[in-house]
Amino acid sequence: MSLGIMEEDELAEYFRLQYGERLLQLLQKFPNIEEQSESPSIRLLEKKKEAKIMHTAMEQKKEVGDWRRGGQEGPRGSEPRDSPPLCGWPELGVLVKLLCFQGGERKDLSLEGSSVLGGQAWGQRRPGGRGGAGGGALLTSLPSPSPKMFRRRMETLNLRWEELGTKEAQLKAHIQKFEQFIQENDQKRIRALKKANKERELKRQRVRELAKVKQEMGALRLQHQRLSTRMQEFSVFNKYLEKVVEHSEFEEIHEVISRYKTLISMHHDLMQSAQEGQEKIERAKARLARYMEEKDDEILQHNNELARLQMRFDRARSDVIVWESRWAHIQNTAAKKTLLLGTIKMAALNLFQIVSKQLKETAAVSLEDTHKQLDMVRGGAGALASCLD
Repeated sequence: MSLGIMEEDELAEYFRLQYGERLLQLLQKFPNIEEQSESPSIRLLEKKKEAKIMHTAMEQKKEVGDWRRGGQEGPRGSEPRDSPPLCGWPELGVLVKLLCFQGGERKDLSLEGSSVLGGQAWGQRRPGGRGGAGGGALLTSLPSPSPKMFRRRMETLNLRWEELGTKEAQLKAHIQKFEQFIQENDQKRIRALKKANKERELKRQRVRELAKVKQEMGALRLQHQRLSTRMQEFSVFNKYLEKVVEHSEFEEIHEVISRYKTLISMHHDLMQSAQEGQEKIERAKARLARYMEEKDDEILQHNNELARLQMRFDRARSDVIVWESRWAHIQNTAAKKTLLLGTIKMAALNLFQIVSKQLKETAAVSLEDTHKQLDMVRGGAGALASCLD
């Protein structure tokens, strides 16, 4: 098991078993704290301090360079800006103002032999001037330097400046490597923490799975016990089937069981067919009942219609008697009217014949045209009346 997924109690037990007896001996082998090398954090602070000092030196170098450029480019006959009056040589200001940083301590660049330099003391600052890097170092009684001495000091200064640049580059590289080392350690620590968390989570998951499997195992054991108990209970049926095989045509128990399953299947099919037939009969009975009910309703409707028509027939029969009597009366009246009409026609014909005879006129009038005969009679009567007058 990995150490990352162990609990605290398990880790304590593990280290107790591994190092319980040899722990004192291992501790005695460790060196003292004073003899150990400095920790990475202390070294980092020291490197940062050196970098800060180096940055200050670079600023001072830039300041001296600006002063030298200002002194060389100034108008002839005028003093350079912020320059000390050291025998009229700007390089002396560089020698005075430049600081040498070595071993983490700031030291003023000393020029051996005070009799080499001469000139006015530079202890006061001009108004608006910047002074030296150390806050205005006091140089007193500096005699005029010789060119040879000045060149030697300048070469020494250049060598020291190159060494300072080399140290600065080494320091920057060391700081960069150390920062990279710290970043790598942080990344490793983060990866280790993630891996430990992942392993812990995996352990919890495995513990949960183990508990679940144990629970399932317990359930399976209980089921196995129940099945064993049922097998013991059903052993009686096994013995019964063995006796059946001994006294029947079957040779094996599974043949009896197969035959039983076949019969059960056939019985199930027959029961299903019978149930389907019974359902069909029930559906047919239901349809017959609905049909008979519908026909009973139709018969009842027809009976009602027949009763209504019978009532209409009875009323019509009674009306027939009345209308027959009326028809007889009408026929009698018509006969009388016909007889009267015939009599009138005969009388009109007689009058027409009499008038025609009296007038001695023969008119072509039909015997059936009573109206024309009457017109002739009326005309003849008028003519006779006029004759009489």
